[in-house]
Amino acid sequence: MVVAGLCLLAVVYMRTTYSDRFFSETFVAPVASMVRVFTPPDTASASPVVSAPTPALPKKAATARLSIPSIKVNAAIESVGINQNGEMDTPLRLADVGLYKYGTMPGQVGSAVIDGHVDNGLSLPAVFYNLKKVQKGDDVYITNPDGTQLHFAVTSIDDYELATAPVEQIFHDTSGRLLKLITCEGTWSGLGYAYDHRVIVTAELI
Repeated sequence: MVVAGLCLLAVVYMRTTYSDRFFSETFVAPVASMVRVFTPPDTASASPVVSAPTPALPKKAATARLSIPSIKVNAAIESVGINQNGEMDTPLRLADVGLYKYGTMPGQVGSAVIDGHVDNGLSLPAVFYNLKKVQKGDDVYITNPDGTQLHFAVTSIDDYELATAPVEQIFHDTSGRLLKLITCEGTWSGLGYAYDHRVIVTAELI
């Protein structure tokens, strides 16, 4: 069995009341109910066929995206919560990233936390395989489903041991309008967390 190579920071905070409207309101468009009405022409006195206009098929809901041009990342953003172990969950796809839906939303004051897999457990690259290669000043973009874009710039790149990763600072940094990007690094630990280090990239809204 292939084991995903994203090691998570433990999230010990209970579910909060932070807004999930970024996803719940912008990703799903209501579809009106349309009914075509007609009378079968089975007799000479039958009424003529009456049809309502055929509605256009609804377009597929757009997906927010994360872009980091310097490392060629252009990924769909999934909404993720907390898994059964009390940790921040991971995106379902290796090519996607996961936004912590109970925390700060991108563009708000605080830490909008986004995680992504580094590889698939067999060293085949995933979305954040090159996250550790970003540099201060690199551009990071969030494109919302409506096409509006938020522009961030990288301010720091940190590497922490799992046991000493500053969870409170990562999830509750209110020093600006921040993104915190997380993936794995280090040595395969064999302790269920896959790797023993975390790369944390911080970017601030411009």
